[in-house]
Amino acid sequence: MRKTLIGCMVATALATVSSAHAQVFSYSFTDTNKAVRNIKPATQTYLNPAGVLTLNLISGLDRYERVTVTRDSDKKVMYSSVSTKTSVADRIVAADGTEYYGKDMVLPALGEGTFTVVNETLDIRQTVVSTSTYHFIVDTTPPRYKSIYPSQNAGYDMVLSGPLWELGRGGSGQFSIFADGIEDASGIDKIRLVIKRSNGSVVSDNNLSYDTANKRAFYPWIKDMNTQAGMPSSDLDEEFTFNFIVTDLAGNTLNIPPQRFLYDDQMGEFTPFAVHDSRVSTSVVPGISSGYVPFKRGLTVLENPYKLVIRIPRTNWKPYRNGGMSITNNYGGVQVLSEDATYVYVEVKLPQGALDGNYYRPVNTYQWSGGDLGQYASWLNWDPASVKSPAWGSSPIERQKADGTWFNSVNWNLFKASDMPIKLTNIRFNVQARPYDQKITGGATCSIPAGSTTCTVSLPQDIINGTTGYLHSGYEVRSTTEA
Repeated sequence: MRKTLIGCMVATALATVSSAHAQVFSYSFTDTNKAVRNIKPATQTYLNPAGVLTLNLISGLDRYERVTVTRDSDKKVMYSSVSTKTSVADRIVAADGTEYYGKDMVLPALGEGTFTVVNETLDIRQTVVSTSTYHFIVDTTPPRYKSIYPSQNAGYDMVLSGPLWELGRGGSGQFSIFADGIEDASGIDKIRLVIKRSNGSVVSDNNLSYDTANKRAFYPWIKDMNTQAGMPSSDLDEEFTFNFIVTDLAGNTLNIPPQRFLYDDQMGEFTPFAVHDSRVSTSVVPGISSGYVPFKRGLTVLENPYKLVIRIPRTNWKPYRNGGMSITNNYGGVQVLSEDATYVYVEVKLPQGALDGNYYRPVNTYQWSGGDLGQYASWLNWDPASVKSPAWGSSPIERQKADGTWFNSVNWNLFKASDMPIKLTNIRFNVQARPYDQKITGGATCSIPAGSTTCTVSLPQDIINGTTGYLHSGYEVRSTTEA
C-alpha cells in the first residue's frame, strides 16, 4: 500500500511539471462592493476591482512567469514584470480547492478601460516556452437611474408621491412601482426589489425584468384588486420600504434610496347587527330605545325599504382611522345611528331583493370595494305583505337606431366598422308594474306612472369610426315616494 501511494505522489508531481504552460488561473480582488472576488478568465470579461488586481498564475517548477498588461485604447503598457523562479514552496491552494504551482502578480489600480494581458512562461534559460493572452474590461462605475414612482393613475385618493407613499388595492387594472432611466455602460445584469419592514426584516426579495429599450424595471403591486406576490399584507398600520438594487455586468451595485410606504389590503371587521322593525318596543342597538331586532338568518322583514344596521369597530371606521372602511349606498344613504366605546353602528336603507354591488358595498381605504355587503340580503325573508320594490322588466334598457329598430343595450353589442356611422336616437326603459309612480335616474331621466311599465326619452348619440366604442352608463329605478 505504501509503495502505491508514493508512486501516485511522484506521478502527480511529474505530471504537474511536464504539463505546465502559461495560464492565468484567476483574477483576485476586492470589488467595489467590498467583497473578495476570485474570477476565472473563462467566466467573466468584466471586472470591478476597487483597487489592486492580483493575477493568480499557474506555472511549473523551475519556470518563470512574465506578465505584460496593455491598455487597449492607447496601447500603453500599464504593467510588466517577471516573477522569481517557481519552486516547491510556490504550491498554491485556490479558493475552489484546486492545487497548483504558481505565482501571484499584483497589478496596480488600472483605472477603467479594456486591457490585454500577455502571460509568458519562461524556462530556466529565460526562453519562452508558452504564451497565453487574455482580455478584460475594468468597470468600477455603478449603474444610474432617474426616478422611482408608482403608477400615477392608480386613483382612489392614494398618496403617490412624497416621502411616504400610501397604496391600496385600487380598482380594475394593473398598477406597478417603476424604476426609470436605469442604464450602465457595461449593461445591466440584474435588478432586485427588496421589500422590508421598518425594523429591517425582509418581506420579499423579487427579481425584476429589465426593459432595455425603455431603460425601465417595474414591479406590479396589484392587479384587478388582488395583491401580487411579494407585497406584504397590511391595514395601513405598518411602514415598509421599497429597496431597488441594480447590478451591472461587472458587479457594480446601485442601491436606490429606500422609498417608504404604507399599504392597505385588509377590509377589517364589519358585522350585520340589527334590522329596523317599527312594531317592536325594544332595541338591540346601544343608545336606541326601540325599533331594532337582532339580524339573523331567516329573519322575516316587513318594511320596504328596510333599514339594516352594520356594526363596525371604531378602529375600523374611516372617519376615525385612515385605513378603516366606509360604506357606499346609492339605494338609500348611510348614517351613523349610534356609537359606544368600542363600535360604530351604521344604518343603511335598502330595497328588498337582490342588491347590486355597484351601488351598495363596503369601501376599503384606497380601493373601489373590499368586500360584499349585498350577500346579507339573501339571508333575509321578505314578508308577503310587504310593498314590492321597484324592479326592472325584461330587456330593461333599449336603444333605438335612426332606422327605427331597437336593441338591448344592457348586454354587449359589437358593431362592425363597416356599419359605421351609427346614429342612436332614443332610449327606452322597461320596468315591472307597481302601484306607485317609478322614476328612472342616471344619464337620462323619465317617470313611469303607477301601473305602467315603460318610458322613452330622446338620447341622441353618434357612433363613428375613430371614436371609442365603450358606452358605459348606470341607471336606477326608484319609487317616487322614496328619496
